[in-house]
Amino acid sequence: MTLRPILSLSRFAAFVVMGFLCLPPSCSAEDPAVQIVEQRQGDTFLVVAKLTNALDVTITLNGETNNLAPSATLPVTVESAGKSEVPILTLRIVDRRKPSHYSYRIAWRAGGRQRATIKPFAYALPYRDGPHRVLQAFFGSFSHGAGSQDEYAVDFAMPIGTSVHAARAGTVVAFRSDVEIGGPTPRFRPDYNYVVIRHDDGTYAEYVHLDKDGVKVHLGESVAQGALLGLSGETGFTSEPHLHFAVFNTVSGHERRTAPIEFLLASGRHVAPQQGRSY
Repeated sequence: MTLRPILSLSRFAAFVVMGFLCLPPSCSAEDPAVQIVEQRQGDTFLVVAKLTNALDVTITLNGETNNLAPSATLPVTVESAGKSEVPILTLRIVDRRKPSHYSYRIAWRAGGRQRATIKPFAYALPYRDGPHRVLQAFFGSFSHGAGSQDEYAVDFAMPIGTSVHAARAGTVVAFRSDVEIGGPTPRFRPDYNYVVIRHDDGTYAEYVHLDKDGVKVHLGESVAQGALLGLSGETGFTSEPHLHFAVFNTVSGHERRTAPIEFLLASGRHVAPQQGRSY
């Protein structure tokens, strides 16, 4: 029932020798939603993120340079904010007579940073065929503990193929649907299917561990509360089939903060999810 947060980490390196750029073989993150490319314009090198299955991501770049002046102090964090191509950093050769080199590391997360006060909101349960038992709730000892960046996430036990519905209206800003593997060992951490929705208050919700080809929405699609998003599965780092749900904002490409939530039940009662209870 543990989960890897929406995060991909890649390592890239490039070297400039007397003004000539030499690139290593192309590298990509486990999740192909964000690809990093390098462009040369005279004595300047531009590092750019190109997005495929994502609109809103937060990217952090850190690294080392020699005889190259970066356009911003490292580490630098940028947000895509709906753009499919995002300039991250430029590097300018300081002295063309000397060899230059640089290396960098990229980390990214789906979602954007918080810009407004989060107001209380009662979320619908992310399914229609309940009840489903809560395997892990807030600060769950298995993988939602302090420092996990999943402190306020909720895991619902759910058979593979169960319909997953939007707990709140919003816009689809990231998804993955090509993974067909999963299991209880850390080697499966990068390999999971998901949908991320942006809400009108700037928060985001993630629906994770979906089945292969189980995403039923499109990038940029507006969805109403209760709309079908996909089918649950057992992809990624997980000990049994379940749906992971969390509301969050990013801080950087490395860090995010989840928010406590309440669900609105059919009875009209608001509840904070509790481990072992069924809703």
